[in-house]
Amino acid sequence: MGVWEYEGVGERKENDHSMKIAFIGGGSVQWTPKLVTDMALNERLTDATLMLHDIDAEALELLTQACERIVEEVDGALQITPTLVHPG
Repeated sequence: MGVWEYEGVGERKENDHSMKIAFIGGGSVQWTPKLVTDMALNERLTDATLMLHDIDAEALELLTQACERIVEEVDGALQITPTLVHPG
C-alpha cells in the first residue's frame, strides 16, 4: 500500500449513518456552495451530516438555507445541522 492508501477508507457499512463533517466558522459563501454540491452528489456521503458552526447567527442562518437548497436541488441526502457557538 502507498502512503495514502488505507484498507477500508471510504467504505461504509450498510445502515451506518454516523459520518459527520464540520465546517468551523460555518464556511464561506464563496466556497461552501461548491463543496456542499460535491458532498451532496457523493454517494459515499449519503445520509452524512454537515455541521455548520458559527458565532454569527445571521450568517449561519443564510448559509444553512443555501446549503439546504443546494442539497434539495441536486436531490442529495446530506443532512445540514447549524450550530450557533457563543464565544467566551
